[in-house]
Amino acid sequence: MDDELLLVADDDADIRALIQLILEGAGYRTCPADSGTAALAAAHAERPRLAVLDVRMPGLTGLEVCRQVKADRAGAPVAVLMMSAETSPTSVAEALAAGADAYIAKPFSSRELLRRVRALLAERPAC
Repeated sequence: MDDELLLVADDDADIRALIQLILEGAGYRTCPADSGTAALAAAHAERPRLAVLDVRMPGLTGLEVCRQVKADRAGAPVAVLMMSAETSPTSVAEALAAGADAYIAKPFSSRELLRRVRALLAERPAC
């Protein structure tokens, strides 16, 4: 697990740091991004196994990043966990239609975040 890189993209520095703390405490390496544009660049450069993307970010939204990462056939498939305070069925459906593999509502518990991350990684063999 300790060589599995996870992208953490959220424009809120406190939330981004909290997610990184939780994931790194569980033994994962993280790559932070503070905008959709930075997240897309990191996804292409670092090739993480999983991306945790906030829906609303400056530059590109998390939905746009998800679409582009999922469309990138040159790299290994990336699991995407979308996050948002928006929990309406429409918001969740939009994220899943963009290619997200799972959706988690903010605020979230560390237990739920780790459960979702582990499940998504277990579904995809490492390349």
